[in-house]
Amino acid sequence: MSTVLQVENINVYYGSIHAVKDVSFHVEQGEVVTLIGANGAGKSTTLNTVAGLLHSRTGSVRFMGEELRHVPSHKLVGRGMALVPEGRRIFQHMTVQENLDMGGYCRSGDMSADIESVFERFPRLKERRRQVAGTLSGGEQQMLAMGRALMSHPKLLMLDEPSMGLAPLLVEQIFDIIRQLHADGTTILLVEQNAQAALAVADRVLMLENYLTAFTTANLGRLFVNTMIVGLVSAVIVMIVGSIYGAISGLIGGKVDIVMMRVVDIIYSVPEILLIVVIKMVISEPLQNLIDTVPMFHGLQKIGSGLSAIF
Repeated sequence: MSTVLQVENINVYYGSIHAVKDVSFHVEQGEVVTLIGANGAGKSTTLNTVAGLLHSRTGSVRFMGEELRHVPSHKLVGRGMALVPEGRRIFQHMTVQENLDMGGYCRSGDMSADIESVFERFPRLKERRRQVAGTLSGGEQQMLAMGRALMSHPKLLMLDEPSMGLAPLLVEQIFDIIRQLHADGTTILLVEQNAQAALAVADRVLMLENYLTAFTTANLGRLFVNTMIVGLVSAVIVMIVGSIYGAISGLIGGKVDIVMMRVVDIIYSVPEILLIVVIKMVISEPLQNLIDTVPMFHGLQKIGSGLSAIF
């Protein structure tokens, strides 16, 4: 396989806010690579940087071997890159047919065969080809946004949160289409909040936290065991803290002012996610060594990989 996209050490800022920090990854031809992470982790910012809508202060973005630093974003479509943005961003006052025509604006010649190809992939759009796009349902608008992107014959299709705001049945339909595109050889970079759906279609997974972590199907089991142990440790600590809180409340209840009780409440109400982060920071490296060396965990890793493949 050849490398379609190579991102190296990009750092993106919104003013003084460091939104994307030291991110590097690559996408090979024919792959589906999924970028997951919490809200605000920088997923959409990363896609917009690849698409030339934002600019990194460092590093490089190479598409089909070409450095894109000085290439205007509107010229990337003609080079084979297409972005389906978060929120779909269709042309609301144009018809379905006109939206698709706009998707092929950088091409010349008769596009009727390409439009029919989109209609074969998205039959609902054919039924509504003369309908104003803004009156379509959310799922139909997502199909239109994807169809419009496909009109440019992309070498890299980037999808930003395609399941956002859709009912579960429509989400399933959208991901069935992504599977079909993958089977047809389309190279896809996918940003998705629905981790379960994203993992089901991905060849590789990139997780954005405060750094980028790459996972493949082979090492998802390792992540499963890590998460399980951290969760158990967190639960034990929460139980201990809860017991101490209860004991303190029993001893001092009614003998101290309300301010002291509120202090105890605040201490106990530290967000659980902060507790988990601290645990991961303290025991992360020993935990990884434990997972790799203790035979008991090898079977759990296989179970984790199997569950990841099923769900």
